[in-house]
Amino acid sequence: MIGLGRWLKTTALCLALTLSFQSFAQNEQSYSIGDKVEPFSLPNAYGQMINAFDNDSKGYIIVFTNQQCSYVNLYESRIQALDTKYREMGYPLIAIEAEIESFELSTSALPDYIKKNAITYDYLIDMDNSISKSFQVQSSPQALILVRTTDGLRLIYSGSIDNNSRRPASVTRKYIEEAMDDILANRTLRQPQTKSIGCHITY
Repeated sequence: MIGLGRWLKTTALCLALTLSFQSFAQNEQSYSIGDKVEPFSLPNAYGQMINAFDNDSKGYIIVFTNQQCSYVNLYESRIQALDTKYREMGYPLIAIEAEIESFELSTSALPDYIKKNAITYDYLIDMDNSISKSFQVQSSPQALILVRTTDGLRLIYSGSIDNNSRRPASVTRKYIEEAMDDILANRTLRQPQTKSIGCHITY
């Protein structure tokens, strides 16, 4: 099986012409699997601007979420479990609140939401949905995995967390964990993209 590093290099070469014409402005980006992801900053639940990738992590698990979404509520414990499991391996989780009603509402409600759910990961707010759009997020929750390479972070997974939102005990495919198993074993991802199921995001 082709190694992950070789696959990323091959994908990067194939996408070189496309990447050369992309704007560096956040709201003009449109990422696909294999693309290099540019740094961005967003406010957190306490109104502080945070550089999303300001450490030396091997990569990140990003979950686009919305505290008002019933599907997100079903995944709260599973999202926290992903951060607990993979943070110590160098892949911390970042939640990004998408399709917010207002920044003031989010920053007033989110601190209590974070405390209530014992959230340990960074929780950022995509005020104008520019980041959500750049990753072509269709619903919440939708998960991404970014891996750090020699030339920066690259998007290598986008889609669902697993295949059963309502019944955790009936899950037969844990897409994020499968992808992380492949990454940690330096294998090409068996399924780099899945369809996200949840609350539809309207742009």
